[in-house]
Formats: sequence, C-alpha cells, structure tokens
Amino acid sequence: MAKNKTTAELSTLVSRLAPPELEIYFWLRESFSIRWIAETAMQDRRQIKALAKKVYKTLQVRDQRELVAYYGTLSKEAVERKEDIQAEQLSCAIANYNALSAIQ
Repeated sequence: MAKNKTTAELSTLVSRLAPPELEIYFWLRESFSIRWIAETAMQDRRQIKALAKKVYKTLQVRDQRELVAYYGTLSKEAVERKEDIQAEQLSCAIANYNALSAIQ
C-alpha cells in the first residue's frame, strides 16, 4: 500500500499513469464521484470505473478514500515536474543514441 511511501515515491507512481488515467486521478483526488466524472467527461460510467480501477492499482490503493488520503496533498506541480524530467531524460537518451549511430 501507499501508506509508508515518500512524496517522491508517490510522485513516481503517479507519473506511471497514462494521460486518460491521469485526468481521472486528478478528479478522483478532488473527491468527485465516478458518476460525476462520467457525466462531465461525457463518457460511459463503466469506462470511467475501469479507468479508476487502473488508477487505484497503479497507485497501490484500494479505493478513492485511500487515494485522497495518500495523494491528496501531492501537488500537481510535483507530478508535472516529474513528467518534465522523464521527457528530458528521454530526449538525452535519443540524442546519445543518434550520436553513437553516427559514429558507427
């Protein structure tokens, strides 16, 4: 469970969410119901519920109550910053690969 994790570890788990899951995560974190999210996103409730289950599994929580308890204080900026760092690392890796390919 997410109980004994640091903010950095929680942020890392959030960064593993796919874009549609991340959107659902932010709504769930604000205590919006599955029904409200489905109506607002104009999507089927079953689809939103399936995405929510993926979010819970990825974040290692049982339900929305635990998600709010453990991730409610995690800032949106921390999540976005983590994504920026990953994008920067990927960009460097691609540049290194291209440089090595040019040498060979």
